[in-house]
Amino acid sequence: MSSMGKCFGMRSKKPSKGREITSKDLISFKYSPISEHYDIEPNPIGTSSISQVKKATHKATKQIRAVKIISKKKIDEEKLRKEIQMRKHLDHPNILKIYDVFYDTENFYIVSDLCTGKELFEHIQKQATITEEMAAKIMKGLLSAISCIHRNNYAHRNIKPESLRFDRDTPEAIIKITNFTNAEAISDYEPFKELLGTPEYLAPEMIDGLYNNSVDLWACGITLYIMLCGQAPFTGKSRQEVFDSIKNKPLEFKENVWSQVSNECKDLIQKLLAKGLAERVTADQALQHAWFRMKLAEQKIDENNVKETLERLKNFRVEKKVQSAILTFMAHYVATKEEKDKLLNVFQALDTNNDGQVSKAELKEGFNKFLLKTVNIDEIFAELDKNQSENIEYSEFVTMMMDKNVVRSQANLKAAFDLLDKDHSGKISAEELREAFGAEVVLFDDAYWRELLAEADKDGDGFIGFQEFVDIMAQVKV
Repeated sequence: MSSMGKCFGMRSKKPSKGREITSKDLISFKYSPISEHYDIEPNPIGTSSISQVKKATHKATKQIRAVKIISKKKIDEEKLRKEIQMRKHLDHPNILKIYDVFYDTENFYIVSDLCTGKELFEHIQKQATITEEMAAKIMKGLLSAISCIHRNNYAHRNIKPESLRFDRDTPEAIIKITNFTNAEAISDYEPFKELLGTPEYLAPEMIDGLYNNSVDLWACGITLYIMLCGQAPFTGKSRQEVFDSIKNKPLEFKENVWSQVSNECKDLIQKLLAKGLAERVTADQALQHAWFRMKLAEQKIDENNVKETLERLKNFRVEKKVQSAILTFMAHYVATKEEKDKLLNVFQALDTNNDGQVSKAELKEGFNKFLLKTVNIDEIFAELDKNQSENIEYSEFVTMMMDKNVVRSQANLKAAFDLLDKDHSGKISAEELREAFGAEVVLFDDAYWRELLAEADKDGDGFIGFQEFVDIMAQVKV
C-alpha cells in the first residue's frame, strides 16, 4: 500500500473509452533484484560470449521460465532497450514471449518462455534432412511470425536455423524465433545498408548494400532448402566466393534427395529465392501457397475445444476496465502452458490466413463454421480487441478466453493479488496498479489509475483489498 494511496482514494466515473491495458504494458525495465521474484537455478542451460541462460521458477505462480543474464559490460544498453521495445509489440505464438526485464548494477535479466526443445540447427544435424510434412509445419509457423514482424514495420535480418528453437521435445512442438540481435525498425526514408548475418543466408541485395525486410523471405527460402537437403544452395570456400555464388549462380535442385520433393515445395523455394524483389513473395503471399494446403491438409482441429471456446466467447462480458486489466495480468503471469496450448489450437483454427492474428471476418467465419449461429460480431470483437488494432492478437485472445476455473481459482487470484500488492500491505493502491501495468506508458495518466481502482474499491478507502479483488473478478462473465 503506497503512501500515495489516500490521495488516489476519491471515487470517480468509469474510465473513458479508448485503448485498454494489454500484455505489452506489463513489460518494462525494472530496477529490482530478480531474486525477489524468481528462484534461479545455478547451472546454465545455454551460454554465449555475452550471456547465460538459466532455468528459473516464478516465486508467486511457480511457473517455470528461462532467464537470459546479460553482462552490462558486454552490451549496448540503448540497443537492448530498443530490442525489448520492439519485442513487446511482436505478439505471436511463434515468437519467444518476454514476461519481465530486470536489471541491477551488473546485469540485465530477460525472463521469457522456457523452450525445452532443440534448435532447428541441431535437429537438422541429427536428422540430416526433414520430411516435407514437418518442414511445412515449421515454415508455416516461421512465415506467420515473419508476417507479424513485417506488419509491425521491423526486419529480422538474421533468420537461420540457429535462430529458431522448438518449444518442447515432442511431436506437438512448435517453432519459435528466439534471436532478435540484428532486428531493426524499417525507415520510411532510406533502406538498410549494413552487411550483417551469416553469409550463406544473405540475399543478393544485402550484399549490394541497399535492402529492405524482403531479405527475411530470402533467408526463409534458404532455411527451407537446407531442411530438405541438408546443405545451402549457394556455397563457397571463402566469404567472397559465397557472395559470388549468391549473386551469380542459378538456384538448382540437382541432388538425388530433390527427386523425392514435391514440385509445389520447389516452386515455393523458387519464389522465396527470387533474386529480383518484384518476383520474391511476401510472407503473407507465401502462406497462401498450394504446398501448405497439400502438406498440412490432414492436420486435425479439436472441434469440441473450438466449439466450447466460442460458446464462452459468445457469452463473455467484462463490464469494468479494472476487470480487463486484472485478466490481462493473470494471463501474463498465471495462465499455464497447458491452458495456452489449448487456446492456441482454437486461435489457429480461427486464423484461416495464418498471419498470426484473427480479423473480424475470420471470427465471424469461425462462428458460422463451428457453432452455426448468428451472433453480434461487432460486440464480441470489441471485447477482444483491447489495443484497437482491428485484429485480435494472440495474447488478447488468451486473456479473454482463460477458463473460468483459472480466473476464479482462489489460488490464482491470491497469486495475482500478491504480485500487485508490491509492499505486501494486504491492499493494492493506485500507484501499485500504475507500476504494475503502465510504468512506461504515457497514454495512461494518474487519473486513469484512480478511476481504475475506484471500480473495485467498494468501501471507498482508496485501496483494493483482497475480498474486493475477488468480488470484482467474480462479476466477470466467462
